[in-house]
Amino acid sequence: MVDWDSLKPAFPNGKMGSKILLTTRNKELASYAGLGSHFCYETRNLTEEESWELLCNKAFTKDVGVGCPPAFEKFKREMIEKCCGLPLAVVVLGGILAVKKSLNEWEMVLGNISPYLDKGQQQERILGILALSYTDLPNHLKPCFLYLGIFPEDFSIPVGKLIRLWVAEGLPPQQGGGEETMEDMTQHYLTELIHRCMVQVGERTSMGSFKTCRLHDLMRDLCLFKAREENFLEIYHRGNMMVNDSSLVVKVPPLTTSKSRRLAIHTSPLERHTYMFGRGALNLRSLLFIGKMYYAKLEREQLKFMCKDFKLLRVLELKRVHIRGGLHRDIGMLIHLRYLGLGDIGHQELPPSVCKLQNLQTLYLRSSFTSVPDVIWKMEQLRHLYLPHFGNPVHLRMDTLTNLRIKVNFKVLRTRARSDGNTGEAAKLKDPPHLSNDAYIGTEMVCSAKGFPRLERLLLIQLYSLGEWRVEERSMPSLRHLVIVDCRSLSLVPEG
Repeated sequence: MVDWDSLKPAFPNGKMGSKILLTTRNKELASYAGLGSHFCYETRNLTEEESWELLCNKAFTKDVGVGCPPAFEKFKREMIEKCCGLPLAVVVLGGILAVKKSLNEWEMVLGNISPYLDKGQQQERILGILALSYTDLPNHLKPCFLYLGIFPEDFSIPVGKLIRLWVAEGLPPQQGGGEETMEDMTQHYLTELIHRCMVQVGERTSMGSFKTCRLHDLMRDLCLFKAREENFLEIYHRGNMMVNDSSLVVKVPPLTTSKSRRLAIHTSPLERHTYMFGRGALNLRSLLFIGKMYYAKLEREQLKFMCKDFKLLRVLELKRVHIRGGLHRDIGMLIHLRYLGLGDIGHQELPPSVCKLQNLQTLYLRSSFTSVPDVIWKMEQLRHLYLPHFGNPVHLRMDTLTNLRIKVNFKVLRTRARSDGNTGEAAKLKDPPHLSNDAYIGTEMVCSAKGFPRLERLLLIQLYSLGEWRVEERSMPSLRHLVIVDCRSLSLVPEG
């Protein structure tokens, strides 16, 4: 209610016919904001037929056009009674049943949900079905679900970043042989969580794949409850940290248990505090600062302390954390790091000691660094590399990075594309970055036969010198998405 009171002055009654629609499960808040119950509309529960139709749509999603087999109709009355016409309960129960294909499995689910739903009011019944949806998860999906609790409420979670974090944490088991990569496996994990209606799809790419996802707020409550119960994760924010408003210093308290391995710090808008760590977090595997469009602050000496004491870190995300005094060379002591996110941390110089991170899989340096030393080639486990956009081409050796899947900003490659069409090791990439701002300096570009066999997406932006582009037969056979912007000299798009 306090939040509504602070927002209300921005919406004066101008008698122009404008309306504000506020959705909430809190009747008291709805009545308060609507200045009386006569402005409130309480949505009705689903009818029995509506509930069954929704349940079947979720339970038989993959069987398009088949619908509910007649043999399953016998579960209709009992299943629907359990859900009380509550859409979220129906959807989540449908997600549980979506991976159950036999009558015996449906009978087992019906038996399992009874202890959760035979008692309590509507809210308790919803929470009971949510709890069952977690219990029903296979063991390999449970940590993937719990990891989603790292992100704030109503946060649009970038799917690519989520998958890279899962891989860095080792959530998909290492498998020898076969063509399926760890990224492919984690993509399947996310798809199954979505199919089970535990994760919601946000945006999609132009090719239909998942771009962002999110958790329903009740599902996130379950996620955080289970994460705390299993010592999987802790979340710190202004409400549970010691804040000195006069000095703008935030003292990060010790973890509530030494068994916790992951810590996410949610920075608040308009609050540029300096964060200080003490001992008590020496067993951390993951440390992430997460916020939107504002900066936290970290002293250089604090970063030095973290590098020396948090030796088990596999994931370190300092995005939008301004490090006063610059990155310390001791960053190279975090030898177990798999994921290092240093985007938007202010103008910095990357210390050469970063090459000591021999296990690093993801290095994110976008929008931050004025200089990057030519040591990237020594980090041979790199799979994802996001480089800053320099004003002038910077030559970095990368021919040793045979595991690299994504590389952003062609302009920094040592083997630059030239007028003979030779793109060097870039042809090995599944999803190479866009060519932009004169990254290609020739007037003619040739994509040779069998070149870029796994390329799915290509962007050509502001290549002012490019006049002719030839694509030979069988080049880029997997290409699905092509964008050409402001290539002024390019007269024709190649037929190939």
